[in-house]
Amino acid sequence: MLMQQLRHVLLGPIGKTMGIGLGVWLLATPPVAAVENTAQLLSGGIGAVEGQTRYTAPGSVHNLTPDSPGPGLGEQAVQIRIPKGQLRDLRVSVTTESVPSSGSLTVMVRLNGANTLLTCSVTQTADCNSIKAVNVPGGGSRLAIRHSNNFVDAGSILLSYTLIFD
Repeated sequence: MLMQQLRHVLLGPIGKTMGIGLGVWLLATPPVAAVENTAQLLSGGIGAVEGQTRYTAPGSVHNLTPDSPGPGLGEQAVQIRIPKGQLRDLRVSVTTESVPSSGSLTVMVRLNGANTLLTCSVTQTADCNSIKAVNVPGGGSRLAIRHSNNFVDAGSILLSYTLIFD
């Protein structure tokens, strides 16, 4: 009798815990679903210069004018290769030292030297979202981010961006 009581006291909570744990495990998302999700977050951030258009790329520390390192070579110097897939959900955040008196800052995703629909324009200090999507063709496409700054009296300007690739 004493052994049965001890067994009930000792194994009761363990058995209940194992049952609850098994139930939670059975309801969890299978690991295969997590592996199948191949979406990647591409991001970057850079300082912008008032009155200039410059090129950069996700993960790059370079912020080149159209003519740096040579005439018309700025975009080519920062482009990164990207496989076939889809780019979507461009989000841009701009911070300035002072509120610009006028103008805007436009960030555009470019593929193979051409503009895409993924574009955000920010007036003053704000965030911008472009929820459009563009297909990336196969064959070693090249990705660059172009930012054109037309702010007036903004002082130091920082921009950061993210987009999703899958």
